[in-house]
Amino acid sequence: MLRKYREITDRNAIIGIIRKSHVCHLAFNDASTGYPYLVPMNFGIVEDGDNLTLAFHCAKRGHKLDCLRADPRVTFQMECDVELVYNPVHSHNTDIFKSIIGRGLASMVDEPQEKGRLLQAMMDHYHNPPIAVTDADIVRCTIFKVSVTDLWGKEKKLPQINS
Repeated sequence: MLRKYREITDRNAIIGIIRKSHVCHLAFNDASTGYPYLVPMNFGIVEDGDNLTLAFHCAKRGHKLDCLRADPRVTFQMECDVELVYNPVHSHNTDIFKSIIGRGLASMVDEPQEKGRLLQAMMDHYHNPPIAVTDADIVRCTIFKVSVTDLWGKEKKLPQINS
């Protein structure tokens, strides 16, 4: 990272950004075009000790699943607390934000109990109070997960003015 003063290294702070984010921008390797295939998605998060898993649901077929099956490597990005603010130090507007970028390995989840656990993680991320996942939900959904291998955090704050 070029600007080390913006780097977030505390794992709890990084997990906090993920928990506060609403959208995960997930990029697949698309061999058919040679370009990354980027999709904004809803997600769930599961922590198991040092292991971090992101959960996603989708249609039973489609381009992202074709990409996933051909190459499980993915990259993802999330942000929260994004705001356009006036920067008095430079006399112009700027964005402040907290963000993470990560990499991982995606895989399909077929086992019903694991599908239910990951689908519940998604529901818990977006609903308060939580909504319970039903057996019908588990059957109807296609679930895949990303086992996170790398994470980086970054924060841009408004510069402080010395008075």
